[in-house]
Order: sequence, then structure tokens, then C-alpha cells
Amino acid sequence: MKHILYAAFTFLLISNAHSTVWTVSNDLNRRAQFTDFTLAHAAASINDTIYIYGSATTYSGGTLSKRLVIIGPGYNPTSSNRNNAYISISFATGSSNSIIYGLVLSAYCEAASTANNIRITRCNLPSLTLYNSNGNWIIENCIINSLTISQGYTSTPLSIRNNIITGSFFGNTSNNLITIQNNLFVNTGTTFFFYSPIKRATIKNNIFYGTNPGGADSCFFLNNLTWDIPITSQQTIPYGSNTGTGNIIISNPLFVNVMNKSGQDFFNDFRLSTTSPAKNKGSDGTDIGPTGGASPLYTTTGPLTGMPPIPSITEMYLPVNAAPQGGNIQLFIRGKRNN
Repeated sequence: MKHILYAAFTFLLISNAHSTVWTVSNDLNRRAQFTDFTLAHAAASINDTIYIYGSATTYSGGTLSKRLVIIGPGYNPTSSNRNNAYISISFATGSSNSIIYGLVLSAYCEAASTANNIRITRCNLPSLTLYNSNGNWIIENCIINSLTISQGYTSTPLSIRNNIITGSFFGNTSNNLITIQNNLFVNTGTTFFFYSPIKRATIKNNIFYGTNPGGADSCFFLNNLTWDIPITSQQTIPYGSNTGTGNIIISNPLFVNVMNKSGQDFFNDFRLSTTSPAKNKGSDGTDIGPTGGASPLYTTTGPLTGMPPIPSITEMYLPVNAAPQGGNIQLFIRGKRNN
């Protein structure tokens, strides 16, 4: 009962912002209008919202070809059902201006499609692949394991900001409109983060922790910080054909509480201590790393959750006594915001 009330009230909260809310669940214990994303997508109209419940079972993938808002429960939800929603989505022509929140998402943008102005936020991204005809994407506040930008992505803006990036970044492009800013690159290996390579991008206000910023060519490095870099030749940035200024080299960022070099361990607290050399040292006067910039990754206390920026009901109480016909029912609600 609590799950049903929680979901129903959440939908009421967001229904004013978007035309119609459609629900998807493949969990037999959590009822919804559809069990499959493709069916919900077929029913939806432009500007509708699809809410995908958390589930222990991976959802069947689908293609997004309409401008929609898609909302999941977060990659580390704090609700009583702590399951996330794992799904693969292909972005096709027609999906421009869509927004994705709170999913564990493997995303692929079709090479022949035109999908512009896509925003993916508060997601865990095992893989994301962007092709040539797509632009003005914003990837923010995500946990990213693998990101690929195709060779043809040469003339449109892309902002990758305020993420924790734990795996490979395959550039294979030359584009001075790509901005990589206020991210934490963290890993335990010697892998280069920028493969193929990435060229002419602006790389600013990032922290490289335990991993190499190698593989960039003719990029501009501005106000980044490196620490515990395994390959000595890449401890200092800029290197090779790259240029830059204001970088802090081999300096402990002094995170609040980090037990290991894992961006997938949500008990790691990558906030900066008050004495951190990265504190307020970004090119914009805010923090270097994911706590700075326009979209700080940490907005509340406690572990990262990826929960969407809509209010959540944490407690609801309905007295047992029935109200008389035509009378009033008292309903007690406690909630929190997830901004």
C-alpha cells in the first residue's frame, strides 16, 4: 500500500509540469499502466512523462522517437523499494529536447538520427555512445563507466559536467565545442581516460584521481587537479600538443571520506574538505571537481542517490476511522525534496 500511495502522490506532484504521466513496471508487486517501455512510448504524446519503477529485473530496451521526460527512481534510491531501473534506450529522430532522470541507462544515439538538445542527468551510465548528427547534449550529475563520441561529432556543442567518470572516454573526434568540466575522473588502473584521441576540447575544473589524463591532443586544460597519477609522464598537464593554465599538479584533493577509488561505491564521499587545494579554485571561482560549477553533484547530505529532482513522500498516514458521507478525511504526509 505504501508503494502505491508513494507513486500516486509523486505523479500528482509532477503532473502539472507535463501533459500526461505514464507508468511502467515489470515487477508483479508494483502495478503500473504498462510492463514495457515500448508500450508506454507508443501511448505517449509529445511532452508527456514516463515514470519507470525500480525493479530487480532489467527492462526491455526501446527506441525514443518523441520529445518526452523519462524519470526513474535513481541509481541508489533511498525509498523502501531500493531497486533501480535498468534499461537500454536508443535515441532516434524526433527525440530532440527530451530529458532523462534517475535511470541505470545504456544509451545509444543512432548514427542516422537527428537528436538534439538531449539532457541526461542523475543517471548511472554503463555506456553512452554519441554519433555525428546530434548536438547540444548535456550529460550531468551522472556516474559514467563508458562514454564514446564518434569521429563525425565535429561541429556541435556537447557539455559533460559534474559527473563521476570511472571508465574509458573514447573521443575519436576533433571538436572545439566539446566542454568537459567539473568532473571527477577516478580509477585504480593505468588506463588513459581519453582514447582515440579527443582533440580540441576544453577540459577544465576536473579532478584526475588515480588515473591518467592521457590521450588528449590539442586540448585546452584549465584549472584541473591531478593526484596519484600512475604514469609519471602524465602527472603534469598540459602535456604534448595540449595547452592550458591554472592547473594544480600532484596535490591531494582532500576529499571528506574516500575508502577506495571507486565511483560506484556510494559510501565514498567525494565532497571537498574545507582545506582542500581544489576548494573555490575553479576557473569560475567555485570548486574544482563535481562539487563546483553550475550543477554541483552533491546537493544534500548523505550518499549519492541519483533520485530525480521532484519531492518524495517519506511517510503517509491515513487514520483507520472512516469519514462520514460528505465528510473530510485527514491525511498526514511527510516528505523531502531531492533538489
